[in-house]
Amino acid sequence: MYETLCVPRIVELEEAPQFLKELVISEASNITTIEQVIFGTFILESKGAVGMYYYDNNTIGIDMGNALYQMALYNKGMMFIPNVLCTIVWALGHEIQHALQVEVEPELKKFDVLPQEYEDAATQYGEELVLKWTEYNKLPDIEDLGWLTLQLKLMLNKLYYKHPDIVDELDFIKHNAAANILSVAASINMDADTRDSFIRDIKNKDIGVTIGKECFLTANELMGI
Repeated sequence: MYETLCVPRIVELEEAPQFLKELVISEASNITTIEQVIFGTFILESKGAVGMYYYDNNTIGIDMGNALYQMALYNKGMMFIPNVLCTIVWALGHEIQHALQVEVEPELKKFDVLPQEYEDAATQYGEELVLKWTEYNKLPDIEDLGWLTLQLKLMLNKLYYKHPDIVDELDFIKHNAAANILSVAASINMDADTRDSFIRDIKNKDIGVTIGKECFLTANELMGI
């Protein structure tokens, strides 16, 4: 007998990328404390939040609009588009873990703010989902991102005036390039020997991607640093 897959209801207040809907199916099915996942824009009460778990109705909310303004990975040297996508994947994983925590320990519902150990576990779970997704999948084409397609293009136009080379991202992501190693090295104060070691490995095709004379890490490789 095949196990019946209990898939959460997916609600799209704005069109979500197909890869995110597939992640919901693969990662959030058969969890009794997840009945639906809502994808929207600027919908969460917590200012700037990308994800939220509502235990009172077993719902995960994912805010694609707020994700456009989260720059943690961008500040680590990741290009803008993969920064947004990985941020949303991380948020989805974070909230799935909270749902799993409540499934195992229903008494957690009494907390307005979960103890730090539960937040730390959710953060780790989110990071692991990003690593898993980027290991087995290439970055999607910008035209396949639903509501985010136009919004990312508009954001790139805004950033262009300060960073003219940002327009090249549209070509770079087609090669699964996520972070120029020189940008990464400068962003995290990487020492010169480590930076040069990465460059050698990329040029030797052991890791990363070369495009012209530039050397890039994939999203998965940057997340692993």
